[in-house]
Amino acid sequence: MTFVVKDPISFAGRVLETVKEAVLAVDEQGVLRYASPAAARIIGRQLDDVLGCPVEGILKPPANADEHPVRGCIRDGVARKGAGGAADSCNGNGRSLDYATVPVTIDGTVVGALVALNSSSEPDRPTTESVNAQKLEGLGRIAAGVAHEINTPTQYVNDNVHFLRDALAVLGELVRVGDRIVECSRRGEPVDEAIAELALKTEQAGVADLELEISEALEQTLEGLGRINRIAAALREFLHPAADEKTAANINRAIENAVAVCRNEWRYVADVELDFDEGLPSVSCWIHEFSQVILNLVTNAAHSIADKVAGSPGEMGHITIATRKRGGYAEIQVCDNGVGIPSDLLHAIFVPFFTTKDAGKGTGQGLALARSVIVDKHSGSIQAESEMGEGAVFTILLPFRETGDNEKVEMEERIRGGLAR
Repeated sequence: MTFVVKDPISFAGRVLETVKEAVLAVDEQGVLRYASPAAARIIGRQLDDVLGCPVEGILKPPANADEHPVRGCIRDGVARKGAGGAADSCNGNGRSLDYATVPVTIDGTVVGALVALNSSSEPDRPTTESVNAQKLEGLGRIAAGVAHEINTPTQYVNDNVHFLRDALAVLGELVRVGDRIVECSRRGEPVDEAIAELALKTEQAGVADLELEISEALEQTLEGLGRINRIAAALREFLHPAADEKTAANINRAIENAVAVCRNEWRYVADVELDFDEGLPSVSCWIHEFSQVILNLVTNAAHSIADKVAGSPGEMGHITIATRKRGGYAEIQVCDNGVGIPSDLLHAIFVPFFTTKDAGKGTGQGLALARSVIVDKHSGSIQAESEMGEGAVFTILLPFRETGDNEKVEMEERIRGGLAR
């Protein structure tokens, strides 16, 4: 049986279910195609009651809205965030809800949207919404990209299986003619006619080339199945539910998984080189959140390179991700040769809602959340260097163990003074 992701919207929703998000998925017509169990609980409805319903029947737009935010997101492909005045209300069960919406695109075409629900009423809700919206946007992009990545090898696996089926039928016919020659010979009967038939069928089948073609088809099929397996394994590890506390993690492996699941973001514009310190000790961290940071950095690098090579079809950029041991810290560097960041803006790139991308192409949350994860949650550091036209280098330092305030200050001073390299 051939596996092809024909419904990327439902696939995207199920990917998000893996990390237990309260998520709705709608198709390009605004019809609800998927609701996670957490989302169903929040809106107080049974799954059978909401699937197939138009989004307006589940989520109410703001009173002063000219267009439903989800419909607008599908129309123009621009995310609608719960923060910044775009928090909308839902009255499915009398409860006021905020939600954020991001488009799901495949090859630049909007095929639907994902909606993240938030019923929190705690004081830090805006921050929570920003985190959830950024996570939703990243995971929605991953789901669409993985669907595309899996479809590509399954297509040629499917073609090869059909070829092998036809080749087997041809070889089977040749075997039957050969059996007839053997039987005639045993009986002492003339075999000239059967031999002539075998020679004709052998020539028509192109047996001389068929052996090579079958071998190539089998190798390509095995490579495709292996690629699907690697993507699935990377996705499974990347989306593994977050632990309640830090755990010792293999940073190199986490980076490999993050790069694999966002391959669709960089494969057409850049080559990715992994330069790992294979002896790097485990790092005490929340590995899922660290992986999301790497995914954001790689995606940003790919977008920067895409902007640079846009006018040069076929030209590819380069992304290098390196790990090293620096004293008591793991150093992770993500380097690209994209358009770069203006020097007068470097100080602002980690500020929430600040973005150097064009309107509608960036949320200004990716790097802000990266800093929050690395600095606030892991007592580490993240720094950026860039030269316009040459690209950018992001350097992360993570302590191998828990650090105190004095150690953290010392580390930051060393980084500013260039001594950590």
